[in-house]
Amino acid sequence: MTNEQQIAALRGEILVAGKALSRSRFLLDLIGLASFVVLAILAFVRHPITLPALLTFTVVFVVVAGTCCTSSFPLLIGMLRAARCRRLRKHLSLLSRVEAASVLLPLRSDSEPETRRLVERLVRTLGAPNEMTPATASSARGDEASPTGNMP
Repeated sequence: MTNEQQIAALRGEILVAGKALSRSRFLLDLIGLASFVVLAILAFVRHPITLPALLTFTVVFVVVAGTCCTSSFPLLIGMLRAARCRRLRKHLSLLSRVEAASVLLPLRSDSEPETRRLVERLVRTLGAPNEMTPATASSARGDEASPTGNMP
């Protein structure tokens, strides 16, 4: 397999990993929402719908949903992202820093948010250069400040 084929294969693998993480996030959100809907149906089937019951359920829903959305679900997604990063890092470590950069940098602007998060994490951990071609140093203009010879 040539370098270009290997780079294309790694890019494809990163894109697939990003889409899988997005699907996982969507499924966790869907499971959370479905469980609350089931709880609501069960609660209101057993008890008549009254204003205090509705208010109580709303408060419990907000508290539990807030807890799940701010602690449990992001933690699970973070663990999945870390596992994907470890696997991808092994493949990328076989490439030079410039080759790894040529795999990762075009994916920074991908439309999938999870792919961008994955790529940013990989760029940080592998120490890939931030630019494909480093910028050249600017030439002197002649109006820069320079130290004077007589320091007090």
